[in-house]
Amino acid sequence: MASAWRIRRLASSLDLLDSDHLNERNFWEAHRAGMLPGLPWRASFGRSSAAAPELGADTEPVLREVLTCSATEIAALRQAGAFG
Repeated sequence: MASAWRIRRLASSLDLLDSDHLNERNFWEAHRAGMLPGLPWRASFGRSSAAAPELGADTEPVLREVLTCSATEIAALRQAGAFG
């Protein structure tokens, strides 16, 4: 009995770079020394590359500016261990 499954080779990253389909659609963007997939949206600004923010980097500004917590409230939360 013949198997209904066929083994198919997956495209390598080099195969994808050479893909007529992806190249025709300007999928790839040159970035530093290589290529990256294009962003799924169009914007007036370019791609940004930087280190990701550290865990909790925006906690205090959010508490202060969005939730309007006072410095005393933030200090109490910090002392209680609310931020890990």
